[in-house]
Amino acid sequence: MPRTKLTAAGVARLSPPAEGQVDWFDAALPAFGLRISASGVRSYILLTRIHGKKVRLTLGRARVNADGPGLGLADARRKAVEWLDRIAAGDDPRLDRKKASEARQEAHRNTVAAVAGRFLTEYAEPRTRPSTVREYRRALLGAPEVASWQDRPVASITKPEVRAVMEAMVARGAEIGANRWLAYVRKFFDWCAEQDIIKTVPTDRVRKPTREVHRQRYLADREIPWVWCGLEALAPPFEDVFKLCLLTGQRRNEIADLRWSEVIDLDTDAPVIELPGDRTKNGQPHVVPLVSASAAILRARPRIHGSDFVFTVTGRSSVSGFSTAKRRIDAAITAAREAEGLPPLAPWVWHSLRHTVSTRLHDLGVPPHIVEAILNHVSGTRGGVAGVYNHARYLPERREALDLWARHVAALVEGHHQRTGA
Repeated sequence: MPRTKLTAAGVARLSPPAEGQVDWFDAALPAFGLRISASGVRSYILLTRIHGKKVRLTLGRARVNADGPGLGLADARRKAVEWLDRIAAGDDPRLDRKKASEARQEAHRNTVAAVAGRFLTEYAEPRTRPSTVREYRRALLGAPEVASWQDRPVASITKPEVRAVMEAMVARGAEIGANRWLAYVRKFFDWCAEQDIIKTVPTDRVRKPTREVHRQRYLADREIPWVWCGLEALAPPFEDVFKLCLLTGQRRNEIADLRWSEVIDLDTDAPVIELPGDRTKNGQPHVVPLVSASAAILRARPRIHGSDFVFTVTGRSSVSGFSTAKRRIDAAITAAREAEGLPPLAPWVWHSLRHTVSTRLHDLGVPPHIVEAILNHVSGTRGGVAGVYNHARYLPERREALDLWARHVAALVEGHHQRTGA
């Protein structure tokens, strides 16, 4: 083993071997040396014993130029002395690289995308409804505001970043969506803490950004025509979605995500919507009778070639942007009422349409079990095995009730037109 007094200038001047590699050891620190390969690559090394076994450790690539990359001679010597002290104390510096590799692997295993997948499989799918699983997946993996999170370790997500996502959602008009997103990711991060994946929960003490109207709000008869006429201020997909929601009592996403393959016998006198269990909140298939008014909306809808979506602009996905649509209808209703010298309507949300159908059907004398069947509620007389078995029962009674409701809405709207001249 050649030995020399290593200097910064000498490190650059020493010639590489014709083949293989050569080690030059330092006269001042005998265990410390420089390895030069035939290709000219220079690395600082340390030749010593660990647990009685002779080992050669690589300290790092040597710096050749003063401003070039790599490890300088002085820093390499200090690192060599530090490692020799650690070895004398019983430590093994080789574990540093192993630990770093394990840390990188752990970080890869614990990215948001990877852990979210575990959360969905281990927690959400066994314990929650299919519709809730879809919302968890959308919040954790599908929201555009969290796209940059996917390849990051879960533990790196901070409270300011959580707030920034909600602020971005509010800025694009998804105020209620920001509240829902917080609820889903809060449960996710709490689960991560329970699994010892993170120590600090970034959603702790983070408040939802928007105060919500109570979801039990429903529209009185005098309010229904204002909303119906206000819907006409929206683009056709949104107008049709929410008129159909009001006529059928179904949930917003169940109608907005409707497929033509779910619309059965539309050109007959007994058309229905058949929702599969993975599209309903309770996970049960649901048959929705279509009466004259609701069927007419679907018959008038244009079809995009190759697309199964009923309410779509691009043909590749169903419509979205419900918060923006809500602001537009609120503005239209307020303007129309101001023209009549009336104050704005009391605050309401899209889900109020469903509560309106439920409440007003009861008021019109429809039996409770028929109302529950229309709304796909599995409770009371429809709970348990019988409720699942009877999900398509009472179809004539439900059709009759929804026809009664549609005629009631039409009469309210006609009376409104006569009073206002609108």
